[in-house]
Amino acid sequence: ALLKRFIFKESSSTSKGKDYRTEIQKLFNSSGDSKKSRYQNRYNDYSRDWETVFNRMDVFLKKADFFLSLGDMDSTIAIALQTLRSIGENYEDELLYIDEDDDFGTSLYCEHAGGLLMKVVGHSKTTQKQKTDILQELRQIAEISTYRNYGIYDIDELMMQINLSIQSTEKALELIDGLLEARKDTYDLYQLVLRKVNLLLEQNEEQKANETIRQYLYLTEIREMEVEKLIVRCQYDEAIRLLDEGIEMAKEETYPGTDSKWLEIKLKIYEMTNRTSEVIDTCRLLFVTGRDKLTYYNKLKTLILKEQWKSFLDAMMKETEFTNYFSFGESAEADIYVKEQDNERLFTLLSSTRYDQLDALMRYAHYLKDTHSEQLIAMYTSSLNDYAERKMGRRNYEFIAQVLPCIHKLKGGQTAVKNIVAEFRIKYKRRPAMMEVLKDF
Repeated sequence: ALLKRFIFKESSSTSKGKDYRTEIQKLFNSSGDSKKSRYQNRYNDYSRDWETVFNRMDVFLKKADFFLSLGDMDSTIAIALQTLRSIGENYEDELLYIDEDDDFGTSLYCEHAGGLLMKVVGHSKTTQKQKTDILQELRQIAEISTYRNYGIYDIDELMMQINLSIQSTEKALELIDGLLEARKDTYDLYQLVLRKVNLLLEQNEEQKANETIRQYLYLTEIREMEVEKLIVRCQYDEAIRLLDEGIEMAKEETYPGTDSKWLEIKLKIYEMTNRTSEVIDTCRLLFVTGRDKLTYYNKLKTLILKEQWKSFLDAMMKETEFTNYFSFGESAEADIYVKEQDNERLFTLLSSTRYDQLDALMRYAHYLKDTHSEQLIAMYTSSLNDYAERKMGRRNYEFIAQVLPCIHKLKGGQTAVKNIVAEFRIKYKRRPAMMEVLKDF
């Protein structure tokens, strides 16, 4: 009886004229404009109350499910398409954090809407015009940058599925070609290329698929995919040829930053095929130009003869341009000097750093306590005085308290710490938080 009453109400003349597109869009607009329905987020500004939006969206999507069961295609289509459009047009960065919660997330609503459209397209009551209209509007929605920039839902995949279910393969390929032209300058172009390749392979058009791959080999993802296929087939020389092409393109700055990727794959091939001299050359090149220097340092140390190692390392280090700052107190150059027990060069590096020197000293000074304690204490004292002069607040005082035990480990460090603390107690006696933090020293 309840169901019958509900069906009668939704099928009545007043309800039939209801514009669900406007209703859904109003839901987003009102939630964004009304101060009452907004909340203060982590950035201390006001954002849309997404929980309220999604609670109301649940109602619309449940209605769409019900309309589909009644055979009311127009209402089902309107709700599903407007859900996708409104989410795309109103998506906010704050949702990146909200979506981590399993209770609700934009992708779930997009998937529900996409699933409804797939059911509509496969329904016997759906006309060809309705199917074509769905496809045309999805093409518009797919251009909303949110769907590509945030990856919340794959509209392109939905379009492909619907396209294949209502049109011939030729028409589906025409759609992909149109999208390839429209998005030729976008970062996710490779995804469309892969769709075209897979569609051609499904139609046993292997030659056309290979031609498409060759056409788009300039895309990093497509080249990497081809190289991996060649490696699986043990066609190593052809794989290296493709990698060398990629390296040349990176040198010309057509696709900067990819040379390390291609060198790493080349190294993998050389290691698999036991080509030791090529492994050494590639490791050296990656050490000089790449980021993960310690990895290649460790590999090379196992490959170079002991008697040749020092001269090899010296030459390689001179050729390498190291950064002049310590990242979170760490430095690949400093780590190598520690491993090589090269105290003089480590001390010179610590003396020359101008950024985060205290962090660097805390990380590396103890390796030099037997040879350079006096100079290191002087460096610590100078840096700590400068830090205390410039920085105020409990968090900074607690950092000073972390530095002092590191000085204590050096020869003469105990006396140095006493002197520093005694000076700070006089100089900064009007900083009660500092006095409280330093009470244990």
